[in-house]
Order: sequence, then C-alpha cells, then structure tokens
Amino acid sequence: ANLVMKRPWPALVLGAGLLIVLAIPVLNMNTGFAGVESLPESDVKDAFVVLEEKFTAGRLAPVDFVIDAPRTAETETAATSLAELLANEPGIDTVGPVVWNDAGDLAHIQATLTTSANEEASYDVIRHLRSDAIPSSFPAEYGEVLVSGQTAGNVDFIETTNTWTPRVFIFVLGLSFLLLMVAFRSIVVPATAIVMNLLSVGAAYGVLVLVFQQGHLTGLLGFDRTPVIEAWIPIFLFCVLFGLSMDYQVFLLSRIREFYDQTGKNRESVAH
Repeated sequence: ANLVMKRPWPALVLGAGLLIVLAIPVLNMNTGFAGVESLPESDVKDAFVVLEEKFTAGRLAPVDFVIDAPRTAETETAATSLAELLANEPGIDTVGPVVWNDAGDLAHIQATLTTSANEEASYDVIRHLRSDAIPSSFPAEYGEVLVSGQTAGNVDFIETTNTWTPRVFIFVLGLSFLLLMVAFRSIVVPATAIVMNLLSVGAAYGVLVLVFQQGHLTGLLGFDRTPVIEAWIPIFLFCVLFGLSMDYQVFLLSRIREFYDQTGKNRESVAH
C-alpha cells in the first residue's frame, strides 16, 4: 500500500491499463443460447448432427402459432392464408394444418424451421414473421396471432434483456453513488468506486469472452469453447460482481475512516 501511494500515477496507469486491455474483447461478445451443438463430443451430439444433416434440426423445437380470434368465415380464410404463407416462407421446413379448439375462439398452427432453434438465422425468421409476414396475411382487426416455442422464447428473452440491461446498470450505479455519497459525505469516493468497479466488471466480461467464446486457454483450463455467451450471464454477472465489490469497498473505506478518526493520519490509515 505504501509503495502504491508513493507512486500513484504509475500504479493507476498499470492497474487501469491492464483492466482496460482485458475489457476490450467485450466489443465482440455474442449473447444467445447454446444448444446441443455446444456440447462436448458424445452420442447425444452425434445424434443431433445426424438429425441436422439428414433431416432438419428445427424438428427438435417447432414453432407454435396461436390465433386468438373467434371462428368465422373470415378468420378461417385468414388462418388458411397464414398457413399457406408460412409454407412458402424461407427458413420454414414444414407447416401443419390449422386446428381450432372446441370453443371456436383459438386456432393453432405448428411449423418447423430449417435451422436449429438457437441459431441467429432462426431468430431472424421469427422477427420477420412477427413484423412482416403475419400482419400481411392475418389482419389485426380479425384477432391476434401469437408466436411461441423455444426459438420465439429465446428472441423475447434476448430482446427483453437488451432493453432492460442499460436500465439496470443506471439504477444500480445511481443508487450506489447516492448511498456512498451519504455514507462517506464525499463525491470523489463514490465516483472513484464506481469507475474502478466498472473497470473490474468490464475486465471480467472480457475474460469471459476470451476464454469461453474465443477459446483462448480452454485447453490449459479444461474448459469447452461455446459459440455464444448465455444471454442471462452478463446482467447476472454484473449484479453479483458489483454487489460484492461495493461491499468490500464499504468495508475497506469504513476501516480507513475508523483508523483516521483515531490517528488523524491519512496515509497511515489507508496503509493500515
């Protein structure tokens, strides 16, 4: 501690510089959901590869279309038109018949994709169907068409996470700044704590990408490379890392303050 305080600028440049370098791979982070293709070599993976090559991987996770509308001549025609449109859509392999429930207020169509449920191409198909194909074939005034299944669920999760992650960051950082400012009656202390903690979180993200997504040191560490980082990990990791680091920040600063109240010596309090 005394060595660092005697040479604060070299320590700052080296420490922050290392964290920034480690954080750079964050720019290449791909989030999503890893499927069977990310498993190590096994009979399960071999079966999946055969299914994908000889049939279609989409059969493992069909897409369900639920039409929430009363059964009338117009809605039956629109539902049939929707099924025909789906059958001709790129990225869709097979489309089942339109099935109405006994109450006559819901219809179901099931389709399979040509690609795996976890591929970006499958996500693009779901987004296209929701934004363009479905509205053009089934008018909104007839009812609502809901798209479900594993692929659609993944798309919803990723979009929800992307929407709320910045808000979570702002909330956590803002609340932490206010609490530290009240606790230590300082603006410099909470500002410094937040910047340094963000650097450490960024470095953790960077190492995550380097090792698991890009495959560096996987052989040495005994890990497997995965095509994507699970979509829930970044925000979960941020909350855990930031919570732990802020806890220890408070513990350290509180102890420094206690020793300073006893001695009135700043440098000695930090080192102690």
